[in-house]
Amino acid sequence: PGGAWVANSPADPGRAALLGEDRIGERCQHMSGCVLVPLDGSARARGALPVASVLAEGLGCAVHLLRAAEAGERPDALRAALAAEAEAAGLSAERLHTPTTAPAAEAIQQVAASLEHPVICMTTRGQGDVRAALLGSVSASVLAGTDGPLVLLGPRAAAHPPATLSRLLVALDGSLTSEAILPTAMLWAELLALPVTLLHVGERVDAPRGQHDPHSVVAGVADQYRTKGLALDATVRTGEDPAEVIAACADEQPGTLLAMASHGRSGVRRMLLGSVTADTVRQAASPVLTVRPAGLVDPGDDPR
Repeated sequence: PGGAWVANSPADPGRAALLGEDRIGERCQHMSGCVLVPLDGSARARGALPVASVLAEGLGCAVHLLRAAEAGERPDALRAALAAEAEAAGLSAERLHTPTTAPAAEAIQQVAASLEHPVICMTTRGQGDVRAALLGSVSASVLAGTDGPLVLLGPRAAAHPPATLSRLLVALDGSLTSEAILPTAMLWAELLALPVTLLHVGERVDAPRGQHDPHSVVAGVADQYRTKGLALDATVRTGEDPAEVIAACADEQPGTLLAMASHGRSGVRRMLLGSVTADTVRQAASPVLTVRPAGLVDPGDDPR
């Protein structure tokens, strides 16, 4: 955000493939078999449970709980603690995972790999240091190791998780990378019966010569998905801090589920989630749905 807008016409085959125009019927690619919630015994981590329950009901799947063993923790005590958390949340004790042989991020990835089409729903910080709240090394590692949807709750969202969802706010910046969220977001909007707002965020609205006007770009995406029967509108906002703009827009309507692609750039670990996405997770009172674009290099991305 704030960089060059990529000129993606609706006829651009790269954009068509990314938006799912050539595979929109292959719904199984974006369907969810379960919602997996990693816990660590903290109240903050349990903040993901209300959102996970809403998602599971809407997506028609079960909630699974996971708690990885810490050093010296006995497996029987670990499972008992997780079972108690499940009972308190009214969840089935049959869907518990207590891996004991791997660090937290690796354990989450291993369990997710054993499940069919999981959605991982987690807070960005449980029992960790304050700096981890900006992104969380576990969250970053999980995102880097999974191709499926990841729903993240930052400090504000975890403290007051929404009990219901009222709309899906999809943040775009005109780049191919940002549009990687669209197939998943639009299918979720259909399954969860949520109206969609497309939000284009940039530093300015006057397009430089040779680049598309952001109003036209976001309107083109909106028109494409309106033909699929979705309730959808679009808006353009500007600001020096895109994450602040996105979070403020989400705050305007309680129950918003944010959706944005991870905007990571190759070879830079701190960008695995993307600085704007990470800052949005930190600032927003809404959960954030994100996906990692598989092997996509954005023409406008600075590789540094």
